[in-house]
Amino acid sequence: DNADNLKRIDMHECHIMHFYSRSMPKLISLNLNDNALLDFEDGNYPAMTYFYIANNYLTELDITKYPKLYQFTCAGNDITTINPSNCPELISFNISDNKIKTVDLSNNKAITNLYVQDNQLTKIDFTGCSNIQYVNVSNNPVTFVDLTNAYYLRSFEAAGTQCEFFYFNYVNPYGRFNTVDMRNNVNMTSASLSATFKTMPCISSGSGNVYIEGSNGEHSNTSYLTGIDMGWTVDVTGDGTATNDDLNVTVDATNT
Repeated sequence: DNADNLKRIDMHECHIMHFYSRSMPKLISLNLNDNALLDFEDGNYPAMTYFYIANNYLTELDITKYPKLYQFTCAGNDITTINPSNCPELISFNISDNKIKTVDLSNNKAITNLYVQDNQLTKIDFTGCSNIQYVNVSNNPVTFVDLTNAYYLRSFEAAGTQCEFFYFNYVNPYGRFNTVDMRNNVNMTSASLSATFKTMPCISSGSGNVYIEGSNGEHSNTSYLTGIDMGWTVDVTGDGTATNDDLNVTVDATNT
């Protein structure tokens, strides 16, 4: 029963309903994905770097006692709040498919992979994450996503939001940005899509895909994106007849 030297535990798909707290000072990795956990007792795991507890039945989870976390997922639970503020080394943060309404990432500047889709977020701020590469905010009632510090962005998924437009001017024009999912954004118009396209960088190598089905893109200027200079592929072909008459962009002067 002496767990002082235990470094890894993999108990995924074991149908366990409870994980009892222990003191395991050298534990690095804990995988409890795909079980029937109703709760999780906080243990003494000061060295834990990888924590996977997705697809269970948790309604709450405290990760503030694990400051060394590097990769974390609690996707597919019923969690309403999560506090990563004491985990400054987080690189990958996946809280998708829960019931979370707010999350503070101001102390998580190292994050490169952010997955918060399928929650109840009305806003999400990752401007402090200057190395962000993969973002999924889909199926949240967010109305704006600030990408001003997303220079290294590779993939951006924001389907099923309340956003009217997106602004990609700050993404590296010579980087690896190659995926944009803007499907089913009912507040977008052909004009706002055309304006969004104008902010996107060209594909510097390989191929890139843009998805706009369900976002009123039938009259957007998709030919701008698919031209030889830009190199994107779009799932809906717009005829380019939209005007900017119905595009209203509000800039908060206190946040410039």
